[in-house]
Amino acid sequence: MIDLLKYRKERKLNQKKICEITGLDQSVISKYENKKHVTDYITSVLVEHIPDLENYEIPDPDYSSGGEHHAMVAANNQQLMETLKEIVKSNDKLIENNAKLVETNALLSSFLVELRKS
Repeated sequence: MIDLLKYRKERKLNQKKICEITGLDQSVISKYENKKHVTDYITSVLVEHIPDLENYEIPDPDYSSGGEHHAMVAANNQQLMETLKEIVKSNDKLIENNAKLVETNALLSSFLVELRKS
């Protein structure tokens, strides 16, 4: 997380200027500064457009101490990965079944063409 408010105050910048630099909406900047909507994506966009912000990084208390929250996030991530693997397997099976249906449809079409000839 970046202490964007401190950065802005030290450089006498308003939120509008940060929006112009980063392309982020002012409401996003405001929520980020108030720690109401902090995401890795927003942080990466900020640092990408304003490299000096890396000097304003502040530790996230939930992760710096490790502990229960970190373990819960890790467990949730593991569960999501397992769910994604199942979705990929299911999707692969659907693709395989679709290919078989296309093949069957082609055979039926050929059969109908031959039937009409006779």
